Amino acid sequence: MLMSSNSDGIYVCPPGTEEEVFCGICGALMRAKRDQHGPTSYAMSMANMKRDYDYFECPLRMSHWHQKVVKIREFMKSVPSDVLCRLMREECDEILEEQWKSKKGLIGAEMWLLPRMHDQARETQEVWLDQQAMLDGNTSGISTERPG
Repeated sequence: MLMSSNSDGIYVCPPGTEEEVFCGICGALMRAKRDQHGPTSYAMSMANMKRDYDYFECPLRMSHWHQKVVKIREFMKSVPSDVLCRLMREECDEILEEQWKSKKGLIGAEMWLLPRMHDQARETQEVWLDQQAMLDGNTSGISTERPG
């Protein structure tokens, strides 16, 4: 089981690498398209290159609330303020909790792990923040705050 830290609800990997992948945004089990062949990036497409891969996509990726969380997380990358990032992270949590409680966003999902979803999404968000900290050169340890 892999929790995708991809920021938009899509995950691509070599064929057979992952049995199942959960969305790093909402925690849903992502739909798999196995043994695909083609370009996996704009550069590969322009160079007319192809490769074999498995493609995973969140079944809720096109939901308004899912896209809103994606946009907020993307915006967090450019915000230098830890305080503002904390507020945005809280807003993301509220959006996700509202969906889980109302089950509005659950329509069309293949599988939901409701009891563990919040913890997995939170853990993925922390991993994402740690990856951003490493990219920004902050290697002082694991942090749940946006690197500054």
